Amino acid sequence: MSYSITELKSFCKGIVAEPGDEGYDYSKWAPNGTLPSKVVVFPAEIEDISKAVKFARANGLNIGIRGGGHNSSTASASDGLLINMRKFNKVRVDEEAKVGYLQPGALVFDVENETAKYGLGACVGICSEVSMGGYVTGGGIGYSVGAHGLAADNLISATV
Repeated sequence: MSYSITELKSFCKGIVAEPGDEGYDYSKWAPNGTLPSKVVVFPAEIEDISKAVKFARANGLNIGIRGGGHNSSTASASDGLLINMRKFNKVRVDEEAKVGYLQPGALVFDVENETAKYGLGACVGICSEVSMGGYVTGGGIGYSVGAHGLAADNLISATV
């Protein structure tokens, strides 16, 4: 059973935008990796993500997930429904355990700044504008790969 974008907008607390709506933005760092999406969801809470996925499945739409939009391929794009995770950008460090808790929209810049406060580092990429969600799921090649392996090798857990 499918339902309309208007209904999705009423179900979600975050922004749901289609072409022509204020806030609609499918742009990326690399224009060659952009696909104009039928709908873009900027979730305000985790439940919005679930609602967006259910909407896409019910309406036969491809799904794309974007953290920062830095990918130069269409890996973080969709001509169907795009879930933009950029606002999910919190970084928290447990100093005692020396573990970071990162949301997928957090940029390398955010992670480096937060971990440095505790005299710690992280397996991050070489570009400060890359989101951790895309970076880690892409393997995570960065400065520390020789000493500590890929970022994905250092992932303790993830919520999917």
